[in-house]
Amino acid sequence: MTLARALADLAVKVAPVDSRVWATAMRAELEYVPAASGLAFAWGALTTAVRLRAASPAFVEGVARYGLAASALVWAGLNIRLALKLGAFEPAPPTPILYAAALVFAIGGVATAAAGLRSTIRLAVPALALAALYAAWVTALAPPSPHRAFHQALAFEDVVALLTALLLAVLAKRYVDRQTAS
Repeated sequence: MTLARALADLAVKVAPVDSRVWATAMRAELEYVPAASGLAFAWGALTTAVRLRAASPAFVEGVARYGLAASALVWAGLNIRLALKLGAFEPAPPTPILYAAALVFAIGGVATAAAGLRSTIRLAVPALALAALYAAWVTALAPPSPHRAFHQALAFEDVVALLTALLLAVLAKRYVDRQTAS
């Protein structure tokens, strides 16, 4: 099998379902392309198939859904790791906050994987409000303590993580809804 045929076969496999007829036609057309141009033709078919796949609503939703779920679970794991490290040296006041944040992110990650992007949006909004309120409380109202700056940093990190997840979920959901409506 030539490299051009292998690329054309890959284009058929990569192309989204609604473009498979086109990709199959490109593979068949490769037989009539001069040998000197075959590789460039097959490469063009493959890059077009990749672009079509990357723009397909199912692919965008899947990447956003499972990417956000995996990211939330990794973030939960990092919070647990930090809590365990802090607890190993001395009982640190931020440790319960870290476990609570880990629980919220773990629930969000599992819900996103199981139920989709709508669950991310529904869970991230109240969690973001709570994290922002906590950040504001630590910044403005909490009594001075040696752990105050650490609490602020944790709250800020969670706010940024939740904002990012919410933005990605909303953008992906809107894109998918627009593409499937047309």
